[in-house]
Amino acid sequence: MKTVMSAFAALAILAAPAVAQTTSRPAGALTSTDAKSFITNTAVSNMFEIESSRLALQKARNPDVKRFAQTMIDDHTKAAQEFTAAVQAANQTMPPEQLDPAHQAIMNRLNGSSDFDREYVGAQTKAHQDAVTMFKTYAAQGDSAPLKQFAAKTLPDLQKHLDTVQKLPRSAAAKPNRTTKAKT
Repeated sequence: MKTVMSAFAALAILAAPAVAQTTSRPAGALTSTDAKSFITNTAVSNMFEIESSRLALQKARNPDVKRFAQTMIDDHTKAAQEFTAAVQAANQTMPPEQLDPAHQAIMNRLNGSSDFDREYVGAQTKAHQDAVTMFKTYAAQGDSAPLKQFAAKTLPDLQKHLDTVQKLPRSAAAKPNRTTKAKT
């Protein structure tokens, strides 16, 4: 259970953009260069990525959206393990393993959505845009070498996720995109 939760934490970084959709973040929250902020934002975002993608496996109607969701679960679980190791190497503490109110609000909205595919793809797009920004900033200017290395190593995967999600259909009625490779 701890490994799964740690995986959630690492992947939280990727979900941070989705939070900005429904609530405003403090100015600079995604461009912070201090370890504590990076760790907190990453943990929550990663947990959101995994949890929202698990929900997508149940609720999405488009097979490409479901494939993307499975990729998010797989990739973010692996990244969470690497994140936990980086946090430990930086002599930092992992934050509590729970979604913040903004991410929980998005999960609630997704859970009750009558157009799940559109909502999920939109949330994932925003989350990955924010994550790419956050990781670029931290990789370049962060205050902890182990976390900077993690950010730099993970950034290409986040960019691939963003590129992939931007190609997904925004509704369940849309014809599946056979050229989209969800495993990025």
